[in-house]
Amino acid sequence: MINHRFQMSREDSQTYINSEILKKIPTTKERFMLLMALGYNNHLYITVGGESVFIDIGFNDEDLALIYAVAIKTKEKIENINSTYELLEIANSYANGGLHFLEYLENNMAEDQFKYLEKEFFNHISNLE
Repeated sequence: MINHRFQMSREDSQTYINSEILKKIPTTKERFMLLMALGYNNHLYITVGGESVFIDIGFNDEDLALIYAVAIKTKEKIENINSTYELLEIANSYANGGLHFLEYLENNMAEDQFKYLEKEFFNHISNLE
Protein backbone atom coordinates (compact mmCIF):
# COMPACT_ATOMS: atom_id res chain seq x y z
CA MET A 1 0.00 0.00 0.00
CA ILE A 2 1.24 3.45 -0.91
CA ASN A 3 -0.23 6.59 0.62
CA HIS A 4 -0.70 9.72 -1.45
CA ARG A 5 -1.96 13.21 -0.77
CA PHE A 6 -4.23 14.26 -3.65
CA GLN A 7 -3.42 17.94 -4.16
CA MET A 8 -5.84 20.38 -5.74
CA SER A 9 -6.19 24.13 -5.68
CA ARG A 10 -8.50 25.61 -3.07
CA GLU A 11 -10.79 26.80 -5.89
CA ASP A 12 -10.90 23.31 -7.44
CA SER A 13 -11.73 21.81 -4.05
CA GLN A 14 -15.13 23.52 -4.30
CA THR A 15 -15.72 21.77 -7.62
CA TYR A 16 -14.68 18.48 -6.00
CA ILE A 17 -17.11 19.01 -3.10
CA ASN A 18 -20.03 20.21 -5.23
CA SER A 19 -19.79 17.82 -8.19
CA GLU A 20 -23.02 15.86 -8.62
CA ILE A 21 -21.11 12.94 -10.18
CA LEU A 22 -18.44 12.80 -7.47
CA LYS A 23 -21.07 12.90 -4.72
CA LYS A 24 -22.34 9.54 -6.00
CA ILE A 25 -18.94 7.84 -5.90
CA PRO A 26 -18.44 6.36 -2.43
CA THR A 27 -14.68 6.55 -1.84
CA THR A 28 -12.00 9.16 -2.28
CA LYS A 29 -9.81 6.62 -4.07
CA GLU A 30 -12.54 5.82 -6.60
CA ARG A 31 -13.09 9.53 -7.22
CA PHE A 32 -9.36 10.05 -7.73
CA MET A 33 -9.07 7.11 -10.14
CA LEU A 34 -12.06 8.37 -12.14
CA LEU A 35 -10.64 11.89 -12.32
CA MET A 36 -7.22 10.56 -13.37
CA ALA A 37 -8.82 8.51 -16.14
CA LEU A 38 -10.90 11.49 -17.33
CA GLY A 39 -7.85 13.74 -17.38
CA TYR A 40 -5.71 11.17 -19.18
CA ASN A 41 -8.42 10.32 -21.73
CA ASN A 42 -8.93 14.02 -22.51
CA HIS A 43 -5.21 14.94 -22.50
CA LEU A 44 -5.65 17.33 -19.56
CA TYR A 45 -2.51 17.44 -17.42
CA ILE A 46 -2.74 20.23 -14.85
CA THR A 47 -0.10 20.75 -12.17
CA VAL A 48 -1.12 22.51 -8.97
CA GLY A 49 0.76 25.29 -7.26
CA GLY A 50 -0.09 27.94 -4.74
CA GLU A 51 -2.71 27.52 -2.05
CA SER A 52 -3.80 23.90 -2.06
CA VAL A 53 -6.09 21.41 -0.41
CA PHE A 54 -4.92 17.84 0.24
CA ILE A 55 -6.91 14.62 0.53
CA ASP A 56 -5.20 11.46 1.77
CA ILE A 57 -5.59 8.31 -0.33
CA GLY A 58 -4.12 4.82 0.00
CA PHE A 59 -3.41 2.85 -3.19
CA ASN A 60 -3.19 -0.95 -3.37
CA ASP A 61 -1.31 -2.94 -6.03
CA GLU A 62 -4.26 -2.92 -8.46
CA ASP A 63 -4.56 0.85 -8.21
CA LEU A 64 -0.82 1.25 -8.72
CA ALA A 65 -0.94 -0.96 -11.83
CA LEU A 66 -3.38 1.50 -13.45
CA ILE A 67 -1.37 4.51 -12.26
CA TYR A 68 1.82 2.95 -13.66
CA ALA A 69 0.07 2.28 -16.99
CA VAL A 70 -0.91 5.94 -17.29
CA ALA A 71 2.56 7.13 -16.21
CA ILE A 72 4.39 4.78 -18.59
CA LYS A 73 2.17 5.87 -21.49
CA THR A 74 2.88 9.49 -20.56
CA LYS A 75 6.65 9.06 -20.13
CA GLU A 76 6.98 6.44 -22.93
CA LYS A 77 9.13 4.04 -20.84
CA ILE A 78 9.14 2.89 -17.24
CA GLU A 79 12.80 3.90 -17.03
CA ASN A 80 11.71 7.53 -17.49
CA ILE A 81 9.81 7.47 -14.18
CA ASN A 82 12.43 8.35 -11.60
CA SER A 83 10.55 7.96 -8.32
CA THR A 84 7.27 7.11 -6.63
CA TYR A 85 6.84 10.85 -6.11
CA GLU A 86 7.03 11.44 -9.88
CA LEU A 87 4.64 8.56 -10.53
CA LEU A 88 2.05 10.02 -8.18
CA GLU A 89 2.58 13.56 -9.49
CA ILE A 90 1.66 12.33 -12.97
CA ALA A 91 -1.49 10.73 -11.58
CA ASN A 92 -2.27 13.86 -9.55
CA SER A 93 -1.88 16.13 -12.58
CA TYR A 94 -4.23 14.00 -14.67
CA ALA A 95 -6.72 13.87 -11.77
CA ASN A 96 -6.70 17.67 -11.67
CA GLY A 97 -7.24 17.73 -15.42
CA GLY A 98 -10.14 15.33 -14.98
CA LEU A 99 -11.63 17.57 -12.32
CA HIS A 100 -11.54 20.51 -14.74
CA PHE A 101 -13.13 18.36 -17.46
CA LEU A 102 -15.89 17.21 -15.11
CA GLU A 103 -16.53 20.80 -14.06
CA TYR A 104 -16.82 21.79 -17.72
CA LEU A 105 -19.34 19.01 -18.38
CA GLU A 106 -21.43 19.84 -15.35
CA ASN A 107 -21.49 23.55 -16.15
CA ASN A 108 -21.92 23.46 -19.92
CA MET A 109 -24.15 20.53 -20.83
CA ALA A 110 -27.89 20.90 -20.94
CA GLU A 111 -29.44 19.20 -17.92
CA ASP A 112 -31.06 16.40 -19.96
CA GLN A 113 -27.75 15.71 -21.75
CA PHE A 114 -25.90 15.62 -18.47
CA LYS A 115 -28.46 13.30 -16.85
CA TYR A 116 -28.16 10.95 -19.84
CA LEU A 117 -24.35 11.00 -19.62
CA GLU A 118 -24.49 10.41 -15.87
CA LYS A 119 -26.86 7.44 -16.31
CA GLU A 120 -24.68 5.89 -19.02
CA PHE A 121 -21.57 6.42 -16.92
CA PHE A 122 -22.97 4.66 -13.88
CA ASN A 123 -24.43 1.85 -16.02
CA HIS A 124 -20.95 1.31 -17.46
CA ILE A 125 -19.37 1.22 -14.00
CA SER A 126 -21.95 -1.27 -12.69
CA ASN A 127 -21.18 -3.55 -15.68
CA LEU A 128 -17.50 -3.54 -14.72
CA GLU A 129 -18.20 -4.81 -11.20
